[in-house]
Amino acid sequence: MEALEYSVEEAATALSISKTVLYELMDEGLIPYYHIGRKRLISRLALEDFTQFMYENGSVGPVEVDYD
Repeated sequence: MEALEYSVEEAATALSISKTVLYELMDEGLIPYYHIGRKRLISRLALEDFTQFMYENGSVGPVEVDYD
């Protein structure tokens, strides 16, 4: 059975990005998440929706992230 939710580390691995980039995407509201205690969890559906959105909108190259 496939997992229904992922930890930040698992989700970053699934998307082939760093945890830092994933945290930034979550903080920008591009990937929804929820907390259980202090732990952030991301649903499988949220990851699928994000990848589908990026595919359909022709995202080319890296997502620009402001490090300021």
